[in-house]
Amino acid sequence: MEGKYNIIWTKDSYIITNLSNGFDLDRFGFHNIYAKRKHFLRIDPVKREDGGRYRCHLRYNGEILLTSSIGMLTIREIPSITYPLVEIGRSTYKIGEEVTVKSVCEKTNPTAKLEWGLSEQKRFLEPTTKSGENHTHIWIEARVPATPDLDGVCFECKMKVEDEVAPRYSQSGRLSIIDGQITTNKPLQQTRTKNLTDLSSDMLGGIKAESYETTANGGTQLGIEMAVTQIVVVSLILNAMAT
Repeated sequence: MEGKYNIIWTKDSYIITNLSNGFDLDRFGFHNIYAKRKHFLRIDPVKREDGGRYRCHLRYNGEILLTSSIGMLTIREIPSITYPLVEIGRSTYKIGEEVTVKSVCEKTNPTAKLEWGLSEQKRFLEPTTKSGENHTHIWIEARVPATPDLDGVCFECKMKVEDEVAPRYSQSGRLSIIDGQITTNKPLQQTRTKNLTDLSSDMLGGIKAESYETTANGGTQLGIEMAVTQIVVVSLILNAMAT
């Protein structure tokens, strides 16, 4: 092959080297070493929507001569350090009323797992515990009768995340149970979080990337290298070598 060829990068079925396709080229960088026939794509910072199937195409004299195998980029998310949040319906209940306890976490991929943290609390919370989710959050919620035994209790939740070695624990504020009329309504209890892992993440949550290397027939090779930080900054390099 004589002369200079052109390189086209695609994500799924879209050309990402074309401004008209709406890709943010401020985050996408392209570097070509024609003498060694090596071509790189760098994404910095990576976002949730960047997950997908990436390919490099070699075009010569207007025709696509070589196409690399697929480099699959999977975005893995970690909930921010503010989660889980443990809330009680209100700070003070009368004996016999129904106490509402809820633990909330933002929705990520993979999804975190929530459960009550203390074994003695599990026994009376789990029978009424229900789980739920919407587009942005997941939660577990339990309803129990207010009894004198609950006076002064802080409810604890344990959150397990696939990419973290140890679970995270959080507590609600202290619950007050009285025998008589409630005269004041205090604000909802604020969550006190105790993280058992050394986490480094921004308030939006960390994002990790996973990928793998594949080799195609016909002399085209695609490799993936990556560098990850914990503040939503990932560099992905796709190296397609045409032989």
